[in-house]
Amino acid sequence: MLDWYLLPMTQLEEDYFGITFVYMTGHSDGTGEDGNLHLRNQQIRDYCVANGKVLYDFYHIELYDPDETYFGDKIVNDNCDYDSDGDGTRDKNWALDWQGSHDVDVDWYDCSCAHSQALNCNQKAYASGGCGRGWQDGRRDAGRAAKKPPQPRWQTMARPSPTPSPSETSAHLSLPPST
Repeated sequence: MLDWYLLPMTQLEEDYFGITFVYMTGHSDGTGEDGNLHLRNQQIRDYCVANGKVLYDFYHIELYDPDETYFGDKIVNDNCDYDSDGDGTRDKNWALDWQGSHDVDVDWYDCSCAHSQALNCNQKAYASGGCGRGWQDGRRDAGRAAKKPPQPRWQTMARPSPTPSPSETSAHLSLPPST
């Protein structure tokens, strides 16, 4: 991890002094809390904490629904499929369940989302500062332009904490103040 991702990113920061580079974690892949991906993502998170880096934590976003229900111990994958009964088979989808019990265009927006569900992409957009704030304001389609987007319960960009809590739902990225 150090040789092929973390140290090369740090070298880019040194080569391009003054530019803030955003580190990121990998998507959930269904290997669970004991899987290599989980361990490597924690390594990335720890490195970012120890070195004051900015992190876009895709993995953490995919482990929680907007009500802060945790699915990381249920072999969740990036499509939000998870094992609801512990039998080792992903038989439910937290995003589809949440979308089904909440209002579209009020609590979440329907959108095309590669290899996942609309709600998951909504959370990632909120985490990055999109979905109706900042640069995104002028880019929503006409049907949504007049509506105020739902307010996310997760934070947009903040420096990562060593062990993120559900209420920090990993879009723990907050850009440092410019100097």
